[in-house]
This record gives sequence, structure tokens and C-alpha cells, in this order.
Amino acid sequence: LVFEGTKLIINSKAPGGSVAVLDHTGKPISGFTRNDCEPFQGDAIRHTVKWQGNSDISAISGKSVRLRFHLRNAKLYAFVVQDG
Repeated sequence: LVFEGTKLIINSKAPGGSVAVLDHTGKPISGFTRNDCEPFQGDAIRHTVKWQGNSDISAISGKSVRLRFHLRNAKLYAFVVQDG
């Protein structure tokens, strides 16, 4: 993916999950790894994903990246990258 924006918003139903941002080769990007991601849980239409307490992903905006969702017994309905 190549996106423009500052936040990753997901629509999911999950007892727990996380998201890692990978570079174009599949290597985790420092600061946006699975371990850096604050676990999300519950049933939310608009959950803002955070890494190390911060939702700002503008540092990777415009770069070719992959998203890896780590979910168990969960449903991911949609995700969007948006400004603000």
C-alpha cells in the first residue's frame, strides 16, 4: 500500500489484536511493530490504532508499506487511513 494520511482507523470485533507496519520487503518498521502496537479489543466501528501511545503515522505516509494484522477469534471488517 501507498497511502497519505496520519491515522489508521479500523472496524473490527476482536478480543485482542495488533497491527504491524512492514516495509516493501516485509521487514517491520521500527516504532510500528506488533510489539509497539497497543492491543485493541472490543467491537468498534472506528478504533484508532496506536503504536507506543501515538496514533500519528505521518512518518510512513507516501511510502510503500504492508499492514500485518495479528488477530485471533476476530473479525476485521475494514480499515482506512485518514488525516487528522
